[in-house]
Amino acid sequence: MKVMIVSGGTPPSETLLVQYKEKVDFIVAADKGGEYLLKYNVIPDLLIGDFDSMSKEILEKLKKVTKEILEFPPEKDYTDTEIAIMESIKRGGKKIYLLGATGTRIDHTLGNIGLLLSYKKKGISLEIIDNNNRMYLAKNRIVLNGKQGENVSFHALSNTVKNFKIAGAKYNIPQGKDISLLDPAAICNEFLETPISIEYDEGEVLILHSFD
Repeated sequence: MKVMIVSGGTPPSETLLVQYKEKVDFIVAADKGGEYLLKYNVIPDLLIGDFDSMSKEILEKLKKVTKEILEFPPEKDYTDTEIAIMESIKRGGKKIYLLGATGTRIDHTLGNIGLLLSYKKKGISLEIIDNNNRMYLAKNRIVLNGKQGENVSFHALSNTVKNFKIAGAKYNIPQGKDISLLDPAAICNEFLETPISIEYDEGEVLILHSFD
């Protein structure tokens, strides 16, 4: 099952929200994410959180229309976003899109990027999408499609990514090289007329498409 989770970071645009709404079978609002959904008349299947960042008026409106509500205390072991992921998995979620998961709170943004890594190890595919970016983790060999001139970056999310290669991009690494954690050596690449292929022997690679 495909799931869209909307969290309380920078609000997604209506265009982005509608685009991903059409891709999924189940919609979860994590706390203030419910406010963003309500603004565009999108009703979540599940509303979760401690609701400390949402006005009582909006919360009452959501409670009248949302199918299921789970409320948690503010002092808890997981963020609202991770609880939303766990509840999505309980309901059969295998592919999960996270919107509203980036923003001015860099601690939350980094934490959410960390969730990509945690849940990949559990066999769950997560993507973080905002109005300017799409982020997900690579497989050891993967082919990427994009429009000519579109930006794409690669970041190591492990101590070392061994023998990392890029082919078909504006800037290639045909012989392979080791890249270290968050090494900027493979950022700001571009698509040409053909797909980009990457491969590596071991490690974890974050792929980031940018649409500025």
